[in-house]
Amino acid sequence: MKTNTKLDQIILGLAAVVISSAFMTSLFGDKDFDYVTGSPRYEAALGVVYFLVLLLCIRYFRQAMSVARRSKPLILLVILALVSPIWAENPALAIRRAGALFGTTLVGLMLATRFTLEERLRLL
Repeated sequence: MKTNTKLDQIILGLAAVVISSAFMTSLFGDKDFDYVTGSPRYEAALGVVYFLVLLLCIRYFRQAMSVARRSKPLILLVILALVSPIWAENPALAIRRAGALFGTTLVGLMLATRFTLEERLRLL
């Protein structure tokens, strides 16, 4: 184990649950959910989770940058998504989707930073 704190585990576990949309329909009751317009409550939950993961990235900045340096194609793909609203037909949607990709990539980066390969396989 890479000396994970309980807080690290709770934040990353919460991120996994929220990103997977598990229990979101029953929690937020959005029966008329539309993937284009989204759900303000679900987006708020994602925003909170992404913010917490960003705080973890800041806390473990050196380790996270070490992992990110080994993932240059992934980082370039995220950068491409972040600049794509410039030419997108629907820039607002592109910004939301790029933000979601950025947040989800941060979650993956933190999972790679904080857990060994054996621990990540055990989590599956």
